[in-house]
Amino acid sequence: MAARRCLLPLVVGVTGKRNLLGHDDAVRRALATAFAKIDVHCSNTDKILLTGLAEGADQVAAQVALERPNWRVVAALPLPVELFIEDCEDDDERARLQSLLGAQRLLCRPLTLLRRCPGGDRFSLQELHRPAKDAPPNLDRRLHYEQLGLFIAARSALLIAVTDSAASTGKPGATERVVDFRLKPTVDELARGVLARSDEVAAPSPLDAFAAGPVWSFDLRDLERGERMPMRIFCPSANEIREAGPGPARERVAGADLHRSLAVPLWIEHLNRRVSALDDREWSAVGLEGEAPADAAALLARARRGMSAIQRGKMRQVRRSVHLLGMLFIGAVIAHECFVELRAYSWSRWMPLVYLAAAVGGVLVYSIAQRRRWQPVAEEYRAVMEALRVQLAWWAAGHCAPSDRVDRHYLRGAHGSLGRVREFLSQTLNAATVVGCRPTSDPDAVAGWISSQVDYFSEHVPQRRRDVLRLESTSWFLFASSLGTAACLAAMQTPSGALFSRIAEMTSAGAVVGIVIGSAAIIAVLARLGTGLAAEDGEEEAEESRSRRLLRQWSGPLAGMVLPFGLCALAALLPLPPLLDHERHVGESVRAALAVDLVTMGLILTAAVAGALRFRIEKLSLVSELRGYHQALNRFMRAQEGLATGAAGAWDVAEPLGLEALHESELWLRAHRERPLEPLVGG
Repeated sequence: MAARRCLLPLVVGVTGKRNLLGHDDAVRRALATAFAKIDVHCSNTDKILLTGLAEGADQVAAQVALERPNWRVVAALPLPVELFIEDCEDDDERARLQSLLGAQRLLCRPLTLLRRCPGGDRFSLQELHRPAKDAPPNLDRRLHYEQLGLFIAARSALLIAVTDSAASTGKPGATERVVDFRLKPTVDELARGVLARSDEVAAPSPLDAFAAGPVWSFDLRDLERGERMPMRIFCPSANEIREAGPGPARERVAGADLHRSLAVPLWIEHLNRRVSALDDREWSAVGLEGEAPADAAALLARARRGMSAIQRGKMRQVRRSVHLLGMLFIGAVIAHECFVELRAYSWSRWMPLVYLAAAVGGVLVYSIAQRRRWQPVAEEYRAVMEALRVQLAWWAAGHCAPSDRVDRHYLRGAHGSLGRVREFLSQTLNAATVVGCRPTSDPDAVAGWISSQVDYFSEHVPQRRRDVLRLESTSWFLFASSLGTAACLAAMQTPSGALFSRIAEMTSAGAVVGIVIGSAAIIAVLARLGTGLAAEDGEEEAEESRSRRLLRQWSGPLAGMVLPFGLCALAALLPLPPLLDHERHVGESVRAALAVDLVTMGLILTAAVAGALRFRIEKLSLVSELRGYHQALNRFMRAQEGLATGAAGAWDVAEPLGLEALHESELWLRAHRERPLEPLVGG
């Protein structure tokens, strides 16, 4: 069940020495301990061991991984199998290699051969044979081992290295060079030359923020000193590397804790735990049943569907939390006003408890949302999903080179939580490209992507516009109503306010008539306002009539002026406080005072409801989201027209559209991170 419900595997790379100094069993125990530690922290996740399968540490690691459940091995060979076997020194070594290559849970994936020069032809197999013992070394062959080391370092979420501090050769593909590539922000001339000629891995962008490590390292010399084989953890940040200066970063920055080195693996583990919690109906609805596909594009599409199922559930929780917080806020304001304005009634003494319950409820909602990370998870998964959508379109357009990966453009330079989102995106792409075969181009898929986006935004833009107009109009209507109510409240304190007092002292029948008339007036204003909004929504470009504009501008203050009359009529219906009911001459003044209290409550409550609506608009970023939807719809419609007329090809459209989509998604993510649901405590 765990394997079936694993959405994304964890890629663990290994690099190590060929000569283990006779300590093969100790290395085996050390690697088994490291793998067990990974299993403890990532129990719901399938693991992929990415190895070059060379003699020594690579083969020992592969054997240990194949002995563990939920582990598979991807042998990324530097050369085709027939050339790679030439490195075997004797028949026993050749037999061990062939036995591993025949293992059931091992996938053999020879890397693409290098080009003779950037953009040129590839090396031929005849040029890469191992030279005789007395012949000079074949440097071109060694460069393919350098490509292998760079590939393992770049594609692993976690790198495990078996090093020998007393035997640093510095040869192409050596273990020390692989570790340095993980921990240093720059590459030397040899590595740059290989990266320029490789179709498997690309050089990092010079403007990009460097994300180092993590590396778990074992040193063979510890065994020679009679010590246990301790695991050293290296996970320096970009700032720490800059402070360390040039040179091997692993000598200057060390001692990072275990949890920090497992940040991305734990991100993947949490994804797999959440997708395991989906019921069978949800799992089947998003097409996740069955074995994982072998194509990299299909793997990405499957991962995206699983993230979408989780993201929808988390987003529902976010919306419910926002609505609940707004209602709790309004409830707290009502309780406070009842206690302050109507404290002459005996029941008002319970209002502080209601206020306390609303406040505690708000704190609980905040704490639950923060602990379960509803908003960050929903936002992060949406960001990764949008980036994967662009990657699939680029692959469909026929651009599958390492330089065409979306993580080279998305959130470039980000750090902190946003940097981790980018790392997770990178590892999602790594897992798909390591396990799956190379995606094939499909220009029709690009047209389908554009068409689906046009349909989506065409459907959702009017709906979002109506939601935003309704919320914003209602909030400003209530703010304006509070101003009208405030004007009437001020008038009640003057001699001309006797009209409100007489309304408060009229008979019950008259009070009912007054409430009915006042309510009918407010409902009529709201209905007319809603009709105006519907017309404005349907005729966005039409000029607004003078009468509609005046109604929209003055409907709020007019409703606020009608509201006090209804509240004064309500004061005539309410029973007087028991202690004053028998004193008729005092009772008349109490009616007028009660009317003032009710109007004051109406003033504050209308403003409170308006504030709650603004809270919803701000926390859900509805306005900025609507603006982004408009822009996206226009872009995709232009792209659709270009494809239909033949003015642009699939890649001509997919590349700029993808870059625009990545930019828009990044702005969306940053905007939502500036409006967290939970309060920011402690900076």
